[in-house]
Amino acid sequence: MEPSVSSNPQVLAKQSNQKIFFTIMPSLNVGIAHQLSYFNVIYKLGTHLGFEYLHSPFCSSRSSKNIYNFLGFNRHFNVSEYIFCSSLAYKVRTLSTFCKYKIIDLRFNAFAISEASLNSFEDLLKHIRTVTICESQRPLLVRFSGKTGNVYKWIHSNLGRLNPPVDLRSSYFYSRTLYPWQSRFQPNSIKILVHIRQGDTALIPTPWNTFIDTKHMREIKSTNLSEDRFTDTEDYLGFLKLLIDYISPQKYSIVVCSDGYKRGFRKIYNKKRTLGLSADQIRQLKRLEDSFETEKFRAFTSDSTCVAVIGESEPNLFDLIHSAMLADLIVFGDQQKMMPRLMENYADQLSPPIIVHLRHTEQAKGHGDVGLSSANFKLTSINLSKNNNDLIKQIGKDLIEKWNQYR
Repeated sequence: MEPSVSSNPQVLAKQSNQKIFFTIMPSLNVGIAHQLSYFNVIYKLGTHLGFEYLHSPFCSSRSSKNIYNFLGFNRHFNVSEYIFCSSLAYKVRTLSTFCKYKIIDLRFNAFAISEASLNSFEDLLKHIRTVTICESQRPLLVRFSGKTGNVYKWIHSNLGRLNPPVDLRSSYFYSRTLYPWQSRFQPNSIKILVHIRQGDTALIPTPWNTFIDTKHMREIKSTNLSEDRFTDTEDYLGFLKLLIDYISPQKYSIVVCSDGYKRGFRKIYNKKRTLGLSADQIRQLKRLEDSFETEKFRAFTSDSTCVAVIGESEPNLFDLIHSAMLADLIVFGDQQKMMPRLMENYADQLSPPIIVHLRHTEQAKGHGDVGLSSANFKLTSINLSKNNNDLIKQIGKDLIEKWNQYR
């Protein structure tokens, strides 16, 4: 039988007669977008339960080993004692740092959720209250890890409209005073950031009139190209041309950031047997690759009002992040949720950027669909198969109004 516990989460610490801490340990093998989103929802959950946060320094083997130093994220939690975060720390649960705490590990994966019979937010709260009622001379430390799955949705629907849990934006700009980074935008201009995710999600046309879907590693005939295909460079270019018509003659500056297509081609070469590609077809693709990326981004690189940051590197990642912190408008497509997830933690709450989501899918995307837990952002989801002149005209008006108000 489960112990009797209060339905009020704020009395949890009092019930256990112990000070309860919590820490967050996201997977090392995901990018910063997933890690920051995980931090956002679990921090809200822990503080909602009345726990005190103890920081485990974040690191990402997928994005950049220096990314959190650049963000100033770990520096924000400058406490006298903290839990060291490394690959070893994720595997070994008996580090000397933990000796003063009684550790309670809570993993949010499908098996753990099923085993605990969790079907709602209230079930989740009840489960956590139950497992944290125990006898110990040491303070309790709840260590959250694992993918959230349904738990993520429950927390979003109940706590998602709360503002960012901590002021990470100030820490970011404090880090820029320690380690300056030059803006790629022109000064005194409307700042537009376009993030074009391609990489291992790109749809690459072949010389023999098919397409290779690098995300699902399949070859598609031109006639079978589905309407829900991912956005391509031409889609962003078309949107920008219409938008600029509506904001001219205001001064504007555009930064286009993309990981480019090189990873997509590498993935094809590595999976050539899976795709059934012949040696001659591989040679044709390599000849195509020589000029493919240059041609795809030529319209951006040749525009004097635009700075194109193309390719995967740490400086390019930092350019993307710094541009997002300064942008008045952020445009992205279906391939990624990095920008919305970054912004839900780092946006200026008084003047958040306008968010535009370009899509080929029929169904409009809501805040949660694109990775925004807060409804404070002005989000416009644009179906590229339709006439969007009125929508884009309104975005232009909102953008000019925002710039005139806060410049």
